[in-house]
Amino acid sequence: MARPKYRNKLLTIPSMRKKCNTCGSIKEVQHRHITLPMDLPKTKKFKDYVDMPNTTILNFCSIECAGDDFVNNYSPEDFYQE
Repeated sequence: MARPKYRNKLLTIPSMRKKCNTCGSIKEVQHRHITLPMDLPKTKKFKDYVDMPNTTILNFCSIECAGDDFVNNYSPEDFYQE
C-alpha cells in the first residue's frame, strides 16, 4: 500500500465575526491584515496565525474600512519582463 504524499497547506482564514479595527462594529470579517515577524521560526508548525508569536492581525468588515492598502494599483506594464 502506497503512503500518501503530504502537501504543505496554507493556513486558511475561516469565516468569523470579529470587531472591525476601523469602525468598531461587530461584523463578519471580510479582510484581514496579518503582519508576520521577520524572525519567525521555520521549524515549528503552527495551526493558526493567532498561535504565532509577535503576529499582528487587523480585522476589517469591508474594503472601505480597510483603506487603500487592499486596493491593487497595478497596471499591465508592471507585469512585463524586460
